[in-house]
Amino acid sequence: MRSTIEDQVVEYPTAKDVFQVAIKEMLESGAGTWCHFDDVDSSVWAEVAPNGQGLHIKLSCPHPDRLGDLLVEHVLSGSDDWRIVEFRRKSLLCQGRITFLAPPEDLDGIAAFIDNFFASTCPKGRSYCVLGSVES
Repeated sequence: MRSTIEDQVVEYPTAKDVFQVAIKEMLESGAGTWCHFDDVDSSVWAEVAPNGQGLHIKLSCPHPDRLGDLLVEHVLSGSDDWRIVEFRRKSLLCQGRITFLAPPEDLDGIAAFIDNFFASTCPKGRSYCVLGSVES
């Protein structure tokens, strides 16, 4: 099963709305469900999936040099419940990625974090357009 949610429509005017709605739908759907988000104009993406300890938030790293400010602003200075669980540098064979573990009850914080990630890594900055899907 797959449902798709796009921003800049009446029901979901902002990307943050898309993140919140999709993650909430994923949590309500139960085990084996995850969310995937893409910037429609670039290769920037994010995935959110539950695991036994919280939510894994996996982000593409097309520009690893831009992640430093994002990490400091939203993880290192934020809640103690957030932590980095994986970091892979960009190589010839794969795009870099970073995975965080976050508490599922921090839905607003997670949506804001993903929004800031897209805004800081997408070519259009805050004008990016996101397409989200909930899959099982």
